[in-house]
Amino acid sequence: MTYNKHFSTGNYGLEAVIDFHGCDVAKATTENLRVFLDEVIKLSDMEAHGEPIFWVDMEATEPHLKGISVFQWIKTSNIVIHALATGLVLFNLFSCKPFDPDVIVEFGRKFWQADRVQMNVVDRGKN
Repeated sequence: MTYNKHFSTGNYGLEAVIDFHGCDVAKATTENLRVFLDEVIKLSDMEAHGEPIFWVDMEATEPHLKGISVFQWIKTSNIVIHALATGLVLFNLFSCKPFDPDVIVEFGRKFWQADRVQMNVVDRGKN
């Protein structure tokens, strides 16, 4: 099976860069991030490769650094999430396997109880 049907046209993959604003900061725990990550993997039909790597820094004095980050290798690239104590959740999914970013936006909006979402989708490796 070829993961990226567009590879022959010069499009290597897709990266969804999603910012969830005004999130419920109480949900920013390693347990909730694991649940969110597992559901995103299912919804996007990806395959996790290994265990997620968490970075927890609730002692940072700079508000934009205080929070929890997680990195997850997937068979076709990676997922990175930063859940900040300011109520901002930053999400990236890069894959050479096609996926629907709108599905992730809708799930994330509900999960994080975000009041605003910004998304940029980038074609990677495009000629």
